[in-house]
Amino acid sequence: MKVITIDPTSIKDIRKAMRSLENWHETLLINGVCQIVKTGRTGYSTGPTPENDDSDPITDYSAWSYCQKEKWILDDLKRYHGIA
Repeated sequence: MKVITIDPTSIKDIRKAMRSLENWHETLLINGVCQIVKTGRTGYSTGPTPENDDSDPITDYSAWSYCQKEKWILDDLKRYHGIA
């Protein structure tokens, strides 16, 4: 699995990086915030940063959130992490 790392600079940059992900083959790591995996044409999964993650995103459902839309993730990043 390939990991793409970005700094949480702007919602526009995060949206662009999310849309460029390949399904289940690439993970977008937003430094200090979360990691995102594309799970389908419009679906995403989010999880904690790797240093805080002791789960497997395929088999363990405790730390990851599944079936999320791009807009929901971006709204959460704006609201809870203050990324504009």
